[in-house]
Amino acid sequence: ERLPTAGFIYNMVLKEDPSRGKSAWGLARFYQSQNDLQRSLKYLELTTKLWPRHIPSRFLLAKIYLSMGPEYLSEGFNWLKESYRFNKSNPEVLEEIGSFFEKKNKIPQAVKYWQKALTIKPDLVLAGEKVKEYFTQTIQELFDSEKYEEVIVKLSENKTLSETVEMVLIRGQSYRNVGQYEKAIADL
Repeated sequence: ERLPTAGFIYNMVLKEDPSRGKSAWGLARFYQSQNDLQRSLKYLELTTKLWPRHIPSRFLLAKIYLSMGPEYLSEGFNWLKESYRFNKSNPEVLEEIGSFFEKKNKIPQAVKYWQKALTIKPDLVLAGEKVKEYFTQTIQELFDSEKYEEVIVKLSENKTLSETVEMVLIRGQSYRNVGQYEKAIADL
């Protein structure tokens, strides 16, 4: 097993030169791989002090804190904001900000960040699934409320997500309900 050796080496290098941010980062990652989150957090925070512009350490701090439960959300978000401040176009950071807003039940903000992340990196799985989920939910709510014109407008604004079988049927029914029978026939 190589990880104990790696942990030992990072620990020895850091003891010899306590100013080495890369060693603190390596030790933090080692403890994370061992699922020792408290020690990982300790060395991640040390990494941020020793390596002030290191984004991955801040991002990992955010992810760990956000995974630790509701009482750690604000701490996690503070680290996310730092990550974002250093690089506003990092798709993983944007995706995680979206997830934070979802946990706070601020869905429009969440969707906004997921969409930003997807414009940079279209193959992000979580962001893609969440945007699709909330888009579908919004369309269904509008349809159930008989706001057919709004359904048609929203579906026309998002060509990619509006071409699923479910959305095409809803669009066709919406066209029928507003009297646009030729367009309804094309979808139905």
